Amino acid sequence: MSIPSEMVQDFWDHLDSGSNFFSGREVMKRLHDAQQEILRRIVQEDPSFYVSTHDLTIVSGTNLYDLPLNARLGSRIIFTENTSQTTEIAPADLRAHFHLSGPGVISLIPGTRFMMQGKQVRIEPTPSAGATFRVWYTPSYGNMLEGYVSAAAAASLSFHTADPNYSTNYGTVDRRDDFYNGMTVRIISGTGVGQERVITDYTGSTRLATVAAWSTTLETSGDNWSKFAVLCPVPEDHHSLVPLRAAMVGAVKNRNRLNDLSMIYHGVPGRPGALFELLGWIMRRQEAGIQTVTPIDSGY
Repeated sequence: MSIPSEMVQDFWDHLDSGSNFFSGREVMKRLHDAQQEILRRIVQEDPSFYVSTHDLTIVSGTNLYDLPLNARLGSRIIFTENTSQTTEIAPADLRAHFHLSGPGVISLIPGTRFMMQGKQVRIEPTPSAGATFRVWYTPSYGNMLEGYVSAAAAASLSFHTADPNYSTNYGTVDRRDDFYNGMTVRIISGTGVGQERVITDYTGSTRLATVAAWSTTLETSGDNWSKFAVLCPVPEDHHSLVPLRAAMVGAVKNRNRLNDLSMIYHGVPGRPGALFELLGWIMRRQEAGIQTVTPIDSGY
């Protein structure tokens, strides 16, 4: 597992450079771009790898409903269901619902259609009250962060309020609600070190991340001041891909490193690179061995 400060150092190491060549802000921007690119490749390989849900409480006469931010930033609705009338799906059919090339939103609610309309989801025909529709979607993820906790409660923490200095605080904290939903935050030093939680809600105005209750309440000052890291959602064993890909983009300032980095990342004929090791692992991970019978007209 790599935390943001370690990825920044890996980036510099790949390019034989330092902060005088690439600022921390420049590196973190390239790390986020690399993270998002790799996540897109993962979802192309296995659309079910990252899945989140959001429940819509139906109001009579209303057919437009808001979605959380991480369902609107380049994500895709996979399918929908009525939580009070669950439809059973065979595993083989479920995989078909996740297919990226499908014609649109798959509705498991008979007679009801869903479509994206700007930042909202439209339901047709207009539903009546008394139901909760669950939307399954591929989430978008925010940028990595690292720094000292500025405030904490039994089931929350607030990210750093100071501008990032890339010495103790890494990454600019986004101020939009829900931006970090679904990401994992880990306490990397101080009181509560080793605790890890998934962010279930994020309030941008106060930089407040809501999580399941901490087993040890975090410290916000002193010698045991708790330090957090919002982790990269790329699978942990493949975190090294992120600074590697970012350094390939950064090689515009150090072109003599580009070929070596590209060989490590993409590989060469007969020797797949780190990216294809990740995609191969994902492909093997989803192999279920389900036997199916396909009728074939042989002409006899």
